[in-house]
Parts: sequence; C-alpha cells; structure tokens
Amino acid sequence: MKRLIGGLLLIAPAALCSGCADWPLFDTVTVIITNDTDFDVDPHIVFDDDTGFFARNFPSEDLAVGLLEPGESRVFHFDCDRLGVIFSDEAEQFVGDVVFEIDETSALEREQQFYCGDLIEFQFVGNAEDFGAIVGVNGLVVD
Repeated sequence: MKRLIGGLLLIAPAALCSGCADWPLFDTVTVIITNDTDFDVDPHIVFDDDTGFFARNFPSEDLAVGLLEPGESRVFHFDCDRLGVIFSDEAEQFVGDVVFEIDETSALEREQQFYCGDLIEFQFVGNAEDFGAIVGVNGLVVD
C-alpha cells in the first residue's frame, strides 16, 4: 500500500498538468518579459552562461525578444547551466518620434539572486519620463 501511494503522488502532478506548456521545470530557469506600458518597448535583455565580473560586464548573448507591443509578454526557458547572469541593458520605449531609455537593471547571477527552477520576471512599466523596469525572482522584487 505504501508503494502505491508513493506512485500516485509522482503521477498526480504530471496528470494535473497534462499539456501545460509553462509548467515550472526544475532543471530550467524561466524568464518572462512583459510590456505593461502604453508604447512599444525594446527590452534589450542580455545574458551569459558564466557568472562573475566578466559575465556581468561583458555578457556574451542578446536574448532575441524583439519589440514588445503594449500588453505583450514573452516566455523563455533556459537550461540551468546556460543562464549564469541576465539583465536588461538600456531598454528603450518608443513614444512617437522620441525614444526613452532606462539604465541597465541589476545583473541577476545564478546561485546569488536566482537558482535552478526559479522564475525571473522583467516587467516594463510607466510611460515617457516615468518609463522603468521592475525585476523579480519568484514574485519578489529584486530591482
């Protein structure tokens, strides 16, 4: 009987989420980027598979997010060892012919600000001079 209950507990979560594309995976880090402004935003998310000084200051890759329209979100899943550091580097908001830019967000580093299985969120808010970013890990604001 004990073995049967254990087997059911392992099967139940998978059965509950049959077909769920965004189910949290414990061997990945999920990144959600959302434009909660009234204008198009280029979030310019950069990352590196390494951690430390050089990865934070010279990240090797740009995340292919593209331009986000108002209210649009994009979700990315990274293998844990592929995401060592991630941040937004001078995101831009396009208000007519004027471009508003924010400073880079704090760099989030694996085993410091996030761990394997975590959810990282970049939420772009405000318009024009009030344009900014809120960065969170597992629902807690970190920047």
